Amino acid sequence: MVYNLILDLNTLTQMVHKQSTYKFRTASIIYKKNIELDVENNKSDKAYDKLLHEIISFFMLPDDGFWNMIKNPNNYEDEIQFYKNDNLEEEYIDVQGIISRIAEIVKSVEFWKAIHRMLDKWCTETAHWSEAEEFAKRMKNNYISILEPAAKAVCIEVSKALDQFTKSK
Repeated sequence: MVYNLILDLNTLTQMVHKQSTYKFRTASIIYKKNIELDVENNKSDKAYDKLLHEIISFFMLPDDGFWNMIKNPNNYEDEIQFYKNDNLEEEYIDVQGIISRIAEIVKSVEFWKAIHRMLDKWCTETAHWSEAEEFAKRMKNNYISILEPAAKAVCIEVSKALDQFTKSK
Protein backbone atom coordinates (compact mmCIF):
# COMPACT_ATOMS: atom_id res chain seq x y z
CA MET A 1 0.00 0.00 0.00
CA VAL A 2 2.86 2.41 0.82
CA TYR A 3 4.54 1.59 -2.47
CA ASN A 4 1.35 2.42 -4.40
CA LEU A 5 0.93 5.65 -2.44
CA ILE A 6 4.49 6.71 -3.31
CA LEU A 7 3.89 5.91 -6.99
CA ASP A 8 0.67 7.93 -6.92
CA LEU A 9 2.41 10.88 -5.27
CA ASN A 10 5.23 10.67 -7.82
CA THR A 11 2.73 10.78 -10.69
CA LEU A 12 0.91 13.71 -9.11
CA THR A 13 4.09 15.74 -8.58
CA GLN A 14 5.20 15.09 -12.16
CA MET A 15 1.85 16.31 -13.46
CA VAL A 16 2.01 19.50 -11.38
CA HIS A 17 5.61 20.12 -12.46
CA LYS A 18 4.80 19.65 -16.15
CA GLN A 19 1.75 21.91 -15.91
CA SER A 20 3.95 24.73 -14.63
CA THR A 21 6.99 24.21 -16.83
CA TYR A 22 4.98 23.65 -20.03
CA LYS A 23 3.95 27.31 -20.10
CA PHE A 24 7.55 28.45 -19.79
CA ARG A 25 8.93 25.99 -22.32
CA THR A 26 6.28 27.15 -24.79
CA ALA A 27 7.20 30.79 -24.10
CA SER A 28 10.87 30.00 -24.69
CA ILE A 29 10.16 28.26 -28.02
CA ILE A 30 7.93 31.11 -29.26
CA TYR A 31 10.51 33.66 -28.17
CA LYS A 32 13.25 31.81 -30.07
CA LYS A 33 11.04 31.83 -33.19
CA ASN A 34 10.47 35.54 -32.61
CA ILE A 35 14.24 36.12 -32.54
CA GLU A 36 14.80 33.85 -35.55
CA LEU A 37 12.20 35.73 -37.61
CA ASP A 38 13.30 39.10 -36.16
CA VAL A 39 9.65 40.06 -35.70
CA GLU A 40 10.27 43.01 -33.38
CA ASN A 41 12.74 44.74 -35.69
CA ASN A 42 11.30 43.57 -38.98
CA LYS A 43 7.62 44.30 -38.28
CA SER A 44 6.76 43.06 -41.77
CA ASP A 45 3.57 41.23 -42.60
CA LYS A 46 5.62 38.24 -43.66
CA ALA A 47 7.41 37.98 -40.29
CA TYR A 48 4.16 38.13 -38.32
CA ASP A 49 2.45 35.69 -40.69
CA LYS A 50 5.33 33.23 -40.31
CA LEU A 51 5.37 33.54 -36.49
CA LEU A 52 1.61 32.98 -36.36
CA HIS A 53 1.88 29.97 -38.66
CA GLU A 54 4.66 28.54 -36.47
CA ILE A 55 2.57 29.00 -33.33
CA ILE A 56 -0.43 27.22 -34.79
CA SER A 57 1.31 24.52 -36.81
CA PHE A 58 4.31 23.52 -34.85
CA PHE A 59 3.28 24.25 -31.29
CA MET A 60 -0.10 22.53 -31.56
CA LEU A 61 -1.95 25.54 -30.17
CA PRO A 62 -0.41 26.20 -26.75
CA ASP A 63 -2.90 25.54 -24.01
CA ASP A 64 -5.03 28.07 -22.17
CA GLY A 65 -2.57 28.17 -19.25
CA PHE A 66 0.05 29.65 -21.55
CA TRP A 67 -2.28 32.23 -23.11
CA ASN A 68 -3.66 33.20 -19.71
CA MET A 69 -0.10 33.77 -18.49
CA ILE A 70 0.64 35.97 -21.51
CA LYS A 71 -2.60 37.89 -20.97
CA ASN A 72 -2.19 38.35 -17.20
CA PRO A 73 1.45 37.77 -16.19
CA ASN A 74 0.80 39.32 -12.76
CA ASN A 75 -1.42 36.35 -11.88
CA TYR A 76 1.60 34.08 -12.40
CA GLU A 77 4.16 36.21 -10.57
CA ASP A 78 5.08 33.44 -8.08
CA GLU A 79 5.81 30.98 -10.88
CA ILE A 80 7.69 33.56 -12.92
CA GLN A 81 9.81 34.56 -9.95
CA PHE A 82 10.60 30.89 -9.27
CA TYR A 83 12.34 30.71 -12.66
CA LYS A 84 14.14 34.03 -12.20
CA ASN A 85 17.89 33.85 -12.74
CA ASP A 86 19.73 36.41 -10.60
CA ASN A 87 23.07 35.82 -12.34
CA LEU A 88 21.85 36.53 -15.85
CA GLU A 89 24.44 37.97 -18.20
CA GLU A 90 23.64 41.35 -19.72
CA GLU A 91 22.84 40.21 -23.26
CA TYR A 92 20.43 37.49 -22.09
CA ILE A 93 16.76 37.82 -21.21
CA ASP A 94 14.95 36.25 -18.27
CA VAL A 95 11.57 34.52 -18.18
CA GLN A 96 9.75 37.70 -17.22
CA GLY A 97 11.29 39.51 -20.19
CA ILE A 98 10.34 36.69 -22.56
CA ILE A 99 6.75 36.76 -21.37
CA SER A 100 6.63 40.56 -21.68
CA ARG A 101 7.95 40.46 -25.24
CA ILE A 102 5.47 37.79 -26.31
CA ALA A 103 2.65 39.78 -24.66
CA GLU A 104 3.71 42.88 -26.62
CA ILE A 105 3.60 40.92 -29.87
CA VAL A 106 0.21 39.35 -29.11
CA LYS A 107 -1.28 42.72 -28.21
CA SER A 108 0.10 44.45 -31.30
CA VAL A 109 -1.90 45.60 -34.29
CA GLU A 110 0.45 43.68 -36.60
CA PHE A 111 -0.29 40.38 -34.85
CA TRP A 112 -4.04 40.88 -35.20
CA LYS A 113 -3.65 41.84 -38.83
CA ALA A 114 -1.75 38.57 -39.30
CA ILE A 115 -4.67 36.68 -37.74
CA HIS A 116 -7.05 38.44 -40.11
CA ARG A 117 -4.86 37.61 -43.14
CA MET A 118 -4.68 34.01 -41.97
CA LEU A 119 -8.47 33.79 -41.80
CA ASP A 120 -8.81 35.32 -45.26
CA LYS A 121 -6.41 32.75 -46.65
CA TRP A 122 -7.24 29.59 -44.71
CA CYS A 123 -10.84 29.89 -43.58
CA THR A 124 -12.81 30.04 -46.79
CA GLU A 125 -15.31 27.80 -48.50
CA THR A 126 -12.54 26.20 -50.56
CA ALA A 127 -9.79 26.09 -47.93
CA HIS A 128 -10.39 25.36 -44.28
CA TRP A 129 -7.75 25.09 -41.60
CA SER A 130 -9.77 24.28 -38.48
CA GLU A 131 -6.85 24.94 -36.11
CA ALA A 132 -6.50 28.47 -37.51
CA GLU A 133 -10.20 29.11 -37.01
CA GLU A 134 -10.07 27.74 -33.46
CA PHE A 135 -6.99 29.80 -32.65
CA ALA A 136 -8.58 32.99 -33.95
CA LYS A 137 -11.75 32.37 -31.94
CA ARG A 138 -9.82 31.66 -28.76
CA MET A 139 -7.58 34.69 -29.14
CA LYS A 140 -10.48 37.01 -30.00
CA ASN A 141 -12.51 35.87 -27.00
CA ASN A 142 -9.61 36.08 -24.57
CA TYR A 143 -7.87 39.27 -25.67
CA ILE A 144 -10.45 41.72 -27.03
CA SER A 145 -11.06 43.23 -23.60
CA ILE A 146 -7.40 44.15 -22.98
CA LEU A 147 -6.30 45.38 -26.40
CA GLU A 148 -5.44 48.99 -27.17
CA PRO A 149 -7.96 50.74 -29.49
CA ALA A 150 -6.05 50.16 -32.75
CA ALA A 151 -5.49 46.45 -32.06
CA LYS A 152 -9.06 46.13 -30.75
CA ALA A 153 -10.37 47.52 -34.05
CA VAL A 154 -8.51 44.81 -35.97
CA CYS A 155 -9.72 42.21 -33.45
CA ILE A 156 -13.28 43.32 -34.18
CA GLU A 157 -12.56 42.80 -37.89
CA VAL A 158 -11.30 39.30 -37.02
CA SER A 159 -14.56 38.69 -35.17
CA LYS A 160 -16.56 39.83 -38.21
CA ALA A 161 -14.53 37.56 -40.48
CA LEU A 162 -15.16 34.62 -38.14
CA ASP A 163 -18.88 35.36 -38.08
CA GLN A 164 -18.98 35.61 -41.86
CA PHE A 165 -17.09 32.36 -42.25
CA THR A 166 -19.40 30.60 -39.78
CA LYS A 167 -22.47 31.79 -41.71
CA SER A 168 -21.03 30.55 -45.00
CA LYS A 169 -20.43 27.01 -43.72
